Amino acid sequence: HFLPVHGEYAFLKEHELLARECGVSHSTVIGNGQMLGVTPLRNGKSHGTLGNLHLLGQARLQTMFNDGGKGSGTSEDLAIEERMRIATEGIIVVDLEVFDAPLVKQTDPDDGASPESAAETAAATATTQKSPKGYLTARARVTSRSMWTDEGRMLAKIRDAAERSVESLGSGARLSAVERTCASAVRFAARGYSGKRPDVIVVAHRGSGSPSDKARLDNAMSTA
Repeated sequence: HFLPVHGEYAFLKEHELLARECGVSHSTVIGNGQMLGVTPLRNGKSHGTLGNLHLLGQARLQTMFNDGGKGSGTSEDLAIEERMRIATEGIIVVDLEVFDAPLVKQTDPDDGASPESAAETAAATATTQKSPKGYLTARARVTSRSMWTDEGRMLAKIRDAAERSVESLGSGARLSAVERTCASAVRFAARGYSGKRPDVIVVAHRGSGSPSDKARLDNAMSTA
């Protein structure tokens, strides 16, 4: 009798085959948790491949994983599913700096302002009508791992989507709400560009400057 007990299923089957080639009559491969019993062998021909070994039932097992000798636990403990998803779908990390912009007071065209100035003010006011407190702007930094980025073009699209995502939020919005809104926009943009469903991590924080400071910094970065 021979019962392979160590290795992956393919290795066990090869071990079983080797035993048969060596003249072992009774050999088989069982699965994890299967319980075997042993009874006297009366007639070798009538007992088949198991011989006097008999399957008694199945034990309930909890699969445990070892993480390089540093930690062990269940698949949930070691985030096995998440690791597999990141390996196939990738991950995107967004650092989002948000700026609270105050509501711009609309100028009456009859108060002496130029038509161009009045038009600009009207446009700014129309942008902020959703929130009486003002609106948000943002500057994003984006990086990814385990993803095709089309030589950076996909990241540029995602950065634009991340920055535009806050336009629907009013000034003073909670950072948790900003992160949720941005993450949803990033996932949609990544799905549309590459067909992938990456994990998305957004870390939002409020900028120390004003929107005008942001515009000047963006202009300086683009001309550098």
